[in-house]
Amino acid sequence: MNHGIRRTLVALTLVVAATVLVGPAPPASADHCAGPPTQIGPQGTRFNPRPLFRWNPVEGIDEFVLVILYGSDQEEYVIGGQPFHVEGGTSFRPSEDLPFDTEMRWKVKSECENEHYSAFSPSMYFTLVERCPPTC
Repeated sequence: MNHGIRRTLVALTLVVAATVLVGPAPPASADHCAGPPTQIGPQGTRFNPRPLFRWNPVEGIDEFVLVILYGSDQEEYVIGGQPFHVEGGTSFRPSEDLPFDTEMRWKVKSECENEHYSAFSPSMYFTLVERCPPTC
């Protein structure tokens, strides 16, 4: 076999293997829950004390669990003392202000049928800062 054909076959084999291993998450079912959503934001430095938490939709899922935690590795909730259940959407805005000058993180997971859940997404970190008044 010549080297050009062999390289092409190896490349095609890698593409097929990568597609099989990394392909899209299967739709949710009663026996299997799709993966966690991909977060959009907030991330980094933010100014709004009630930021809009957003994530991409997951096929077949319309319920999510969102947690907002202090920035450390502890599982201490910033508000509410518990996770937020979000139904019928891919965003959430808190009903009360989050603390300024505090590093926080958030993560979200898919809620499937029969009390099955995906894993949580990776934590996304953000800090709220007060805007400088016009006289600064």
